[in-house]
Amino acid sequence: MTHFDGIDAYKEQLEYFYRKKRQRYVEITFASYMEMFFWCYNRMKESGMDVTLLKPYWEYMKNHIVYAKLTKSLGFKQWLRYRYLAWYKIPKLIQK
Repeated sequence: MTHFDGIDAYKEQLEYFYRKKRQRYVEITFASYMEMFFWCYNRMKESGMDVTLLKPYWEYMKNHIVYAKLTKSLGFKQWLRYRYLAWYKIPKLIQK
């Protein structure tokens, strides 16, 4: 089992909740996906591993950011933070 298994599990959950139109669960799972992404990034960086291996997970995040809609439970500040991380911060972290 790898750290990527956790990210893959969140990805499956995200797709499931999105199909079921359970927006609050989509928001929670998207936050968990991002948290797991950064956890993996930090562990890989500390171990001297190639962080560009995270690129497919970032691509997925960037392409599916629309799942995290602006709602009552997901305020503007968090909504904006997700977009900032996915579109500006993460690309700089995983470039080589």
